[in-house]
Amino acid sequence: APSVPAQQRMSLDVGAGSGPLVEEARAAGMVTEGIEPSRWLCTHAVSLGLPVHLGVLPHPDVHPPFDVVTLVDVIEHTTTPLQLLEQAAAVLAPGGVVIVVTPDVSSPVASLLGWRWWHFRAAHVGYFNGKTLARLCTRAGLVVTQRRRPWWVLPLPYLLERVDRYLPFRLPRMKRLERLAVPFN
Repeated sequence: APSVPAQQRMSLDVGAGSGPLVEEARAAGMVTEGIEPSRWLCTHAVSLGLPVHLGVLPHPDVHPPFDVVTLVDVIEHTTTPLQLLEQAAAVLAPGGVVIVVTPDVSSPVASLLGWRWWHFRAAHVGYFNGKTLARLCTRAGLVVTQRRRPWWVLPLPYLLERVDRYLPFRLPRMKRLERLAVPFN
């Protein structure tokens, strides 16, 4: 395992993709690594000089304990979410945190759009709401300390393009509005 000063925090990004969270954690001064099951994404992350391992948890090249373990848009892709959370808990340092981000199947937008909700897709094999995710975390030995809906700031043209898919008509485009960004929950 790498030698780490006592005050330096350690992080692990599970489902690291091409490594943007690994890169951000490093920029914040953390000793960080990631794990990614896609060979292509892992190779890309490594080509950027990021410590991302090919595979899934548990992994022989991952060096716990970690102060922070992130699972961002990952848990909905696994058929064994309890096992994934248990493995995240197993590499966690005492007092550490696991951050889970996943679409909320009971969100107002999901309720409004029904089966047309954009998170209903073949790659998502499990869906959660606040209660089911909290129950799963508890079963994995984790304590839920906070639950929030993240806000994203998205370019207006991006949002309009997606909204157009649900409307029977096309929304007009105005050149002067193309630079606007909209907070979206």
